Amino acid sequence: MALTKKRDEQNKALSKLITVNCVRNTIIENYHAEGKISDEEMKAFNKEVCNHIYTALTIYARANGEELNLLLGMWDSSGGVDAWDDPIYNPHMDAMMEKFKSLQKYFRESSTLQRFFNNLG
Repeated sequence: MALTKKRDEQNKALSKLITVNCVRNTIIENYHAEGKISDEEMKAFNKEVCNHIYTALTIYARANGEELNLLLGMWDSSGGVDAWDDPIYNPHMDAMMEKFKSLQKYFRESSTLQRFFNNLG
C-alpha cells in the first residue's frame, strides 16, 4: 500500500525528530563533543539512523496486521535483541513535550517542523 504524500512527509519529519531527540541527544553526543567521533562520522551516523527510522516508519505505516507481525518477527530475530534490557520509560520526554507545546507557535516557523505541523491538518 502506497503512503499519501502527507503521511510520507510526516514520516520524514518524525524520523528527523526521533533521530535528534532519541539518538543524537544521548551519550553519542558526548562522545562527539569529546572528539571520539569526528564531525563527518557523526553526520554519517545521524543520516544512517534517520534513514533507518524513516524506512521503519514507512514500512510500519504500509503494513497490515499480518505483514506487521511478520515484520516484527523479522526485526526481532535479526538483531539479538532478546538479550537486551527492556526499555524504560523516560519521563524527561514528557517535560520536553510540555515545553514543546508551550513553544509550538515559535517552532511552527521552523522549516522542518513547519512542514510537519502543516501536514498534521
